[in-house]
Amino acid sequence: MGMVMALVVALQVVSRYMFNHSLFWSEELARFLLIWLSFLGATVAYCHGVHPGVDSLVRRLPAIWKTGAALAAYLAGAVLFTVMVVSGTQFAWFVRLQIFPATGISKWIIMAVVPASGAIFLVHCLAGICRVFDTEMNEKTEQTG
Repeated sequence: MGMVMALVVALQVVSRYMFNHSLFWSEELARFLLIWLSFLGATVAYCHGVHPGVDSLVRRLPAIWKTGAALAAYLAGAVLFTVMVVSGTQFAWFVRLQIFPATGISKWIIMAVVPASGAIFLVHCLAGICRVFDTEMNEKTEQTG
């Protein structure tokens, strides 16, 4: 997706400066690709745990409190991601009849990235909750065994 966006922008620059003709659709298409790339890239960052976060307080907590903080963070994330899915779907449905002028693309196609990425975030969040419980169970097993 990033390569397509770079190609579209490069075509626009070449067309504008070499042929003195602007591709009227290229800016809109590049913007759409950037939106989708940003939302889907954020889900990948969340999955790998490389999203921005402040953990200076959590690192100082005892182990049991760290587990509780991790669960609280995942539960707060699950609420947010559920809101993204529900509200994003409602908004995409609301704008379904509107189209962008240069490309003729329906706005719901662009707005669909919000509920789609929300669903991906939610899956990763639920997997994170399962990892917390799995780690906690493994630690209890090691202590008793």
